[in-house]
Amino acid sequence: MLRLLSAVSAWAILAAAPAAALTAPELWESWQATLGRYGATLTAESEDYSGGTLRLEGIVAEAPAVGDAEPSTTRYGALSLVEVDGAVRIEPPAQLEIETTSGGETSALVLEHEGLDYTVREEDGAHVYDGAAARLSYTIDDVSEGDSEAPVPMTLTLSDVASRTRLGADDRYEGTFSGGMRIEATSEGMPSFTLDYALAGIEGTASGTLPDPGALAGDPAAAPERIAFDLDTEVTHAGGRTALQGTGPQGPFAVDGSSGGGRIAVALSPEAMGYEVSSSEMAITLTRPGLPLPVNLSLAEANVALDVPLAADAGLQPYAMRVLLEELAVDETLWALFDPTGQLARDPATLELAIDGEAEVLADLFDPAAMEAMAGSPLLPRTLNLAALLVRVAGAELRGTGALQFPGLPANPMPLGTATLELDGGFALLDGLVALGFVPPQQAALVKGMAGAVAQPVGDDALRSDLEFTETGVLANGLPLPF
Repeated sequence: MLRLLSAVSAWAILAAAPAAALTAPELWESWQATLGRYGATLTAESEDYSGGTLRLEGIVAEAPAVGDAEPSTTRYGALSLVEVDGAVRIEPPAQLEIETTSGGETSALVLEHEGLDYTVREEDGAHVYDGAAARLSYTIDDVSEGDSEAPVPMTLTLSDVASRTRLGADDRYEGTFSGGMRIEATSEGMPSFTLDYALAGIEGTASGTLPDPGALAGDPAAAPERIAFDLDTEVTHAGGRTALQGTGPQGPFAVDGSSGGGRIAVALSPEAMGYEVSSSEMAITLTRPGLPLPVNLSLAEANVALDVPLAADAGLQPYAMRVLLEELAVDETLWALFDPTGQLARDPATLELAIDGEAEVLADLFDPAAMEAMAGSPLLPRTLNLAALLVRVAGAELRGTGALQFPGLPANPMPLGTATLELDGGFALLDGLVALGFVPPQQAALVKGMAGAVAQPVGDDALRSDLEFTETGVLANGLPLPF
């Protein structure tokens, strides 16, 4: 996978580097200058400029070692830069072979295209890259790691592509993208498999600032204020599908899935990082050895969001996390495997957890030396708010809220604050598990007895516990916990 990223990222640098002018030679020189800022070189074995066209043969990009990454050499073959109506059109051959060597290993990527139109022009002091293509196809010879027993070739195809990138002299950029995507991969090792994955109706936006070259290369002279990069990107799609078939040590298996719309958003700056991924209307059919029939699963919505502070020695900073799995439903085939007599309710399950608070950042997460010197976590929470807790499964429902402080961290992790937990249908679920033989009756009786000690009845099979975390211990409904 590292070799794949190296090959693709090298081509991306060529395609998105800032243009200094609208003549072909100056565009080529600007690419060379851009890579030079990052310690890399870009050369061509031959350059032929005539009639407004610069023909480049034997293009080679050489990148130095950065951090743990090995130095790499990428060969692009030929490329033409054509001056058309005040713009420069980038014309790769119908089949562009890109070969990257790094750490003694070589990977190959082949770009094929149909209806490609990619131009660079100047607009209000910025440089604008406009691209469109009916099809862009990237074929990689092996996306597995070097110790895999068989290569795993992969093809990434983008269809009906439209993109625009605007890059200013201050290294600020804005970009948009639309199109469809399909990934196909095959492995003849063990397990052997074929994968076909597609996303439709992709719409993406991105904006930010390119990182400082000295800071990116680990230059000791690069002060933290020079690492002024930021990234804000959002990608939505109209739906996806997955088809996976293969054979493993236990026999054949298959996964067929589909989803409705989804979203991925990433925000990154020296101060904070944010991440969110969501999808809706998911359905999966699973076939595997040991299951007599295919199993069907569905999920109404899945969402994971995370906000993490990054600025060291900046005092208290906010953080947040949310996980949502809504209405996970299992068909009767799977229920019948472990509950043939219908002891448990078949209602769809839901899990929701949302927390937020304030934390201290004790070390620069972008400084490898500082991270290695840390004996514990670089993030030290000082407050934690339980904004939502919901677990709904097999007829039972657990809800919770709370607010805690951690004044004694890191020496004393005991919190101070309050929390409230409510449980409906818990005893009925426990009785069902006893009837199925999953829980011994003696253990069930012990659980019910402990529940009576820490919670109070508030209705038919309904319990509530008000927890108070103090400096001397934990109280449940005003009484010390018995354990």
